[in-house]
Amino acid sequence: MPKIAMIARLRAGAFLTSVLLAGCQAVPSPRAAPPPPTPPAPKPTPAPTPATPSNLDWEEAPVAPGTWTYLTQDGVKAASFGQDIVVIGCRPATRQIELSVRGVAPVARAMTVRTSFGALQWAGVVTSPAASGVAMLTVSRPASDPGFDQIAYSRGRIAIEVAGRTRLIVPAWAEISRVIEDCRN
Repeated sequence: MPKIAMIARLRAGAFLTSVLLAGCQAVPSPRAAPPPPTPPAPKPTPAPTPATPSNLDWEEAPVAPGTWTYLTQDGVKAASFGQDIVVIGCRPATRQIELSVRGVAPVARAMTVRTSFGALQWAGVVTSPAASGVAMLTVSRPASDPGFDQIAYSRGRIAIEVAGRTRLIVPAWAEISRVIEDCRN
């Protein structure tokens, strides 16, 4: 056999052997994807410092403790909050509604009533009932005054501000509306 033919057979045999060996190679299994990195823990937010009630907006400040009571006495229909802290009453003969706040400074001459509709500025008179001896600021307005509608329909609360007294926030309950409606009819 000529030398060239032998080299060709050796090459063909080497090639065939390498092809056969390549077919015996194990196929690698697919790698599992690495788990996603865990997100860093969120930084804790500092707790807000509670504001003092005097610094809170009137719509967020706590409502004064107490309940409204409806009563009729000597022809006068009234609603009283707490221990007569706030009284709203009707004088049927004159169709006037009186709004009184107890515990005011003797120099107080005006009352600001805040409702969810806006603020009402009303002038009043300071009196000191003989029974209690505590000064009261009383505002007298016609029953048809639209400010009473704002009070009656205020969303949940009413704020009353008078000189010499901390802001008073009372709930807007049905007793107020009843006095207003009774006085108008």
